[in-house]
Parts: sequence; structure tokens; C-alpha cells
Amino acid sequence: MRSLILVPMLALAACDAGEAVQNNGAETARAAAISPGQWTLQTEVTAFTQTDRTESRRPVIDTPVGTRATETVCVESSAPSPAMFGGEGNDCGAENPYVRNGRISVQLLCSRRGLTGNIMVGVDGTFTGDTVTFDRDVRTAVVGGGDVAMTVHVTGQRTGDCAPQAGASGGARNGT
Repeated sequence: MRSLILVPMLALAACDAGEAVQNNGAETARAAAISPGQWTLQTEVTAFTQTDRTESRRPVIDTPVGTRATETVCVESSAPSPAMFGGEGNDCGAENPYVRNGRISVQLLCSRRGLTGNIMVGVDGTFTGDTVTFDRDVRTAVVGGGDVAMTVHVTGQRTGDCAPQAGASGGARNGT
């Protein structure tokens, strides 16, 4: 009797382990990794709060809700650098990022030129080989006040091979 129950469960598990998943009648490819190349990311701030309410200090990152930007980043391997997820102007490091099988979960610790303190970024989203969609949750802890909490919705796609750039580090540019 147990084997009769186990067989349908194994069949169901085998269906989910494949390259594609059935979703309301439409098949969606589940990529194992993000494709290397040039990526264009569209960003929009969807939530913004100054968390320390210091009257004499403006927000250290002043990008109110509705702010949109475009970032470009070169992904040199199937394991993207933190520059893809950290945002413009941030120098980030990630420990044990999960970017595989169509899922993105990355925790970053960042710094920014001109700020003393930390910027913590949590990223959660999905991808196919040539597209990404994720939310970037940003929290600052800096000296002198002006800390913020914000959420940035990011969508992007691979636009081709990486463009050669003299002296470029391959990081994100022009965005949040």
C-alpha cells in the first residue's frame, strides 16, 4: 500500500526536477545560471523611509519613491559579481550568494565612497538565462545620521556581449 502512495509522489518530484515548470498552462524555462554578457537593469524605488529621523541630516541616499534609473553591468561568468545586485555607487561583497535554478537570494554588505558605515542589501528574485527580476532591500547604518530603508524593484535583460571598456571594473553604473 505504501508503494502505491510513493509512486505518484516520485513522479511528481521528477516533473519538478526538469528544466521547465508548468505554470497555468504556459511553460517557463528554469535556467541553471545567469548568462554571461552585458546586462541592462531598470530600477524603480518602491519604498523609502529615513529611519533615524535626524532633523539636521538629510538622507544619506536620497532617492524617493518613484525614482527610476538604468544600470549597466558586465557579467563575466555564470556566477555574477555583487555589482549586479548591489546598486550604483556601492562597493559590495557577498557571502554564499544563491543564484541558480531560476532563484536569486543574495545578502550583501556594501560601502560607499564618502560614507562612514555600512549599507546592507538583501536581494530576492528570479531569473531565466537572459532576464532577471528582483527586489533590492537597502538599509544603511552610517556615522552621523541620515540612515534610510528602501526597496528598489529591478528588472533586466542580457543585451549582448560585454562591451570592452578601458579601465572599467565591470560594475554597475547610473542607478540605485
